[in-house]
Amino acid sequence: MVAHIENLLTPDCENCQALCCVALAIDKGPEFALDKPAGMPCPNLRTDHRCKIHENLTDLGFGGCVRYSCLGAGQWVSALYGRETWRANPQNARPMMDDFATAREMRAALELLIAAARLPLPDALEEERQALITTITPGPEESRAALARWPETTKPRHQAFLVSLRAVVSH
Repeated sequence: MVAHIENLLTPDCENCQALCCVALAIDKGPEFALDKPAGMPCPNLRTDHRCKIHENLTDLGFGGCVRYSCLGAGQWVSALYGRETWRANPQNARPMMDDFATAREMRAALELLIAAARLPLPDALEEERQALITTITPGPEESRAALARWPETTKPRHQAFLVSLRAVVSH
């Protein structure tokens, strides 16, 4: 099960609508060669959701793109919308960007839950860890509900779990 869960954290750009290239703001500096506001497509993004400078990102000043990982959030959200791309259906752009931000938070939480498996967790904390993993890695039919639950229910529960790890880590 752990290997399957860890695979969820691997970005699959071939099955994504380049959500990171649209949703994220970038600031010109050592990691990025230009400024781009959130919600605007990167000027290097082709209409097929591929980067026209992908082979030369670092050389052209986009090392931040090389190092960024959406932790699999991009392909998850893209799959939720199926063939409904933000380009073909601009009304989907804002909901997709919002879902991408939430999904990225959820995947970061999953990454921490996987790491917590290396701790000597008491049974109650291990059960909570497993329950949280199940909650934030839903099947396709439950994905929208999981995204909706995250801010109000699951995120606070995850944060409380992380706080409870202090007792384990401090020993």
